[in-house]
Amino acid sequence: MMDRKRKFLTFLSVLTGVYISLKFLLPLVLPFLMAYWISLLLKPQIKKLNRISHLPTSACAFAVLLFWLAAIMLGLWLVGGILLSQISNFINFAPSLIEKICKIISDICCRLDSVCGIEDGTIYYWLDSRYELIAAKAQESSMNYFLGNSIPVISCIFNGIAVLIIIIIATVLCSSSWERIRRWRNTSAFRQEIDRISSRLLSVAISFLGTQLTILVFTSIISTLGLMILGSRYSVLFGIGIGFVDLLPIFGTGTVFIPWIIYLCFAGSYYRAAIVMTIYIICYFMREFLEAKLIGNGIGIGSLETLVSIYIGFRLFGIAGAILGPVGFIIIKELMDMYCGGKNNNANVQDAAYWR
Repeated sequence: MMDRKRKFLTFLSVLTGVYISLKFLLPLVLPFLMAYWISLLLKPQIKKLNRISHLPTSACAFAVLLFWLAAIMLGLWLVGGILLSQISNFINFAPSLIEKICKIISDICCRLDSVCGIEDGTIYYWLDSRYELIAAKAQESSMNYFLGNSIPVISCIFNGIAVLIIIIIATVLCSSSWERIRRWRNTSAFRQEIDRISSRLLSVAISFLGTQLTILVFTSIISTLGLMILGSRYSVLFGIGIGFVDLLPIFGTGTVFIPWIIYLCFAGSYYRAAIVMTIYIICYFMREFLEAKLIGNGIGIGSLETLVSIYIGFRLFGIAGAILGPVGFIIIKELMDMYCGGKNNNANVQDAAYWR
């Protein structure tokens, strides 16, 4: 009986501590945690440059970090140029696309009019009047939203720039303080907890984020190639967009492809519908195969637990809860295993050696 009470009190303590840490402490220390993780990811390159150039570690860290920032900015500039060009072309093409959509809707409404035995144009006229009313309200709401949130948006941009600068500086400082941080970890009263949780989160991050990035790249490439076969002038834009939609929980590529297939079937473009269906099937089975192949047992929590933790995280932390929910679940699970003797306390600690 006492053992059950002890476990229950331990669970409440861990649950409260994790919630307070994620809700209040994490926003304060997140830039410095990111800087620490970045410095560790760049550690081999920084040490190699230091060994070759004999420059101070901080200077090597700044040079490596600057190189990767320049590479990322160059990649964004190249891809962004293509995307902006296709967005501009799409905006110019939008009026004719809207006209085609209106014609298809008009044809469907005429068929419904004949089926219902009412005067031609009745349903379309009703939809058109509702559309004008909705468009007017949407325009008014968007203007009010833009005017009311322009200052907060500008503030967020400046805050983001400030945080980025802090992360860069903190990364350089962490790179020159590895030995001191390692000594602090080794002498900390919470060394066991830090090693176990960091190794567990590292395993999850490598499994999950690596898999999602791989799926994003493959989905974007497959979608782009398929759209090129269809002769789309916006293949890169739509292909990358479909890849990012596939990352969203619940949505997936079917959110884009299934309505598109239905539209092409109504329009009588059965050949194009078959191509889009093929792209969708390839993307779907590619995701299923890669998730099973790459994630494996790396995360260690089932689909139901993941869904529950995402929902609870969303309710507690908002959009960020999609990540914080599973992270919190993993931390609680590991701490309970450690304090209540569910598993060997030394499990997976070897993986944390790299992070010391």
